[in-house]
Amino acid sequence: GGAVFSPPPPAPRRGGGGPPAPPPPPPGGGAGGAVLAQCYFGEHLLKKYPHKDVVIVESEKTAMVASVRFPKSVWLATGGLSNLRPSKALQGRNVVLVPDTGAEDRWREKMQGMHIGFHSPKSITMSSMLSVRATPEQRDRGWDLADYILRDY
Repeated sequence: GGAVFSPPPPAPRRGGGGPPAPPPPPPGGGAGGAVLAQCYFGEHLLKKYPHKDVVIVESEKTAMVASVRFPKSVWLATGGLSNLRPSKALQGRNVVLVPDTGAEDRWREKMQGMHIGFHSPKSITMSSMLSVRATPEQRDRGWDLADYILRDY
């Protein structure tokens, strides 16, 4: 016969209550007091190119493809619409948002919160480049800029 998987035996109990609970995390976050802060995909390029305009898309793939096709800008990705938020890294920068087709209204709502606080960009606009060119089928499928760039290759 074949080998049969069996789970490991339970750990022996100590003092009637089982193993002690792990210690609580330190104040301020995880190991060593670190606090997790989400950043944009490609954000490290902002310091390298301080004078380039910034374009934000949702997908990391789109940011990479677009950066090759349109290298005059720094391309960042949110990795998901919920990650579009004010960021100290965008302070004083000209920012253009390029939402996937069909997601323009949700991006517009999120864009309003980008002007809050002293970390706000110098300017922030939303491109309608995709929405005006999208066919109904492309809009239903949520095409992004990479889809348009790559369809001809």
